[in-house]
Order: sequence, then structure tokens, then C-alpha cells
Amino acid sequence: MTTQTEPGDTSEPPKDSVDELHANATGVWAVRSTSTTVYYLDLDRRRLLRLRGVGSPAGPYDGCWVPLVSFATLGGEHEVVRVGARNEFLTDPDGWAASYRFWIPRMCSRIDRVDRDVADALSESD
Repeated sequence: MTTQTEPGDTSEPPKDSVDELHANATGVWAVRSTSTTVYYLDLDRRRLLRLRGVGSPAGPYDGCWVPLVSFATLGGEHEVVRVGARNEFLTDPDGWAASYRFWIPRMCSRIDRVDRDVADALSESD
């Protein structure tokens, strides 16, 4: 079973929305784009969860937390995620450098803080 996010999220941004994240940020963040797919970054545990949205292609490791190696804007700013930019996430899902995978979502539209309990309940497996 692949977890999907629902289209048409019209909720107001939470108080803890930011325009950009840097390497020294902490907590869990939902990175939303012009797609319905949502990327969750757990910066305390350096991991990423991709929840495929309706109409988005399936990818390996959807619905599972995977180790986050690094993140950057496509403009080359290392360890930065920014609203209004396309961002790149490098993961190591199998735990060895030979298995690195990139995710490059559509343009980021919103970055919202997520409660730890909510984030831990999102994945299909850890």
C-alpha cells in the first residue's frame, strides 16, 4: 500500500511556516510543492519521507523514512531548502553509498513545521 496525500489542501499555513530551512534547523518539516506529493524532512534524525500525492508517479521507498544525506537548492546552495525554488534531496535508503537516490520535487510552495508524533505516525514502516 502506498500512502498518498489528498489534493486541494486549502488549510491555512500553520504558525510555524518558514520561507527557508538551513542545516542548523531542527524538528520535522513538511515541504510542499505545486504537486500533491509532500516531502517530510526530519532534521533531528536526518531522514526524509516522501508521501506520494494523487496523480504523482510512484517512487521507490514512498511511505518510508530513509536516511537524508544532504539537501540543496537547484541553484547550488548546499543545506538550504527554500520556498520559490526547486530543491534537491539526496538520500541513502539502503545505508550504503552505492544506493544514493535524488529527489527533485517541483517548485516549493510552503514549508510547515510538523509535530513529532504526527510525523512518526505518517510512515508505513521505519
